Amino acid sequence: MVIVEVTGAKTKKAALARDAAIFAFNYLMPRAKKDVDVEIIFTKMDGVCGYQAETGDRQFEIEIDKRLQGDNLLTAIFHEITHCVQDLRGKKEGWELPYYERPFEIEAYEMQEKILKKWRKKG
Repeated sequence: MVIVEVTGAKTKKAALARDAAIFAFNYLMPRAKKDVDVEIIFTKMDGVCGYQAETGDRQFEIEIDKRLQGDNLLTAIFHEITHCVQDLRGKKEGWELPYYERPFEIEAYEMQEKILKKWRKKG
């Protein structure tokens, strides 16, 4: 189960971010049994849409640019949740490669679009 806390956003945006993060996590790890804590912080960011860091055992912090809206907001959340799952699975190799050639970034960009399609279908 994923536990999501959101700060720095108004109620409607915070609820959307929480729901999107839970949806993405459950899509990527449907059989997860142990709790995972994710804190999403909305803040002004320059040059990036989001950032993810592992802050403890099964604990993560995600920063999202507070100016993002719509599909850009959703895909940023889906992308960063993918990184959380990669960390849980120990699948973040290739840091020495250029950003867009890193296998974990390729997967995150692919998954953000795939999860967005599933999100839209759910209504």
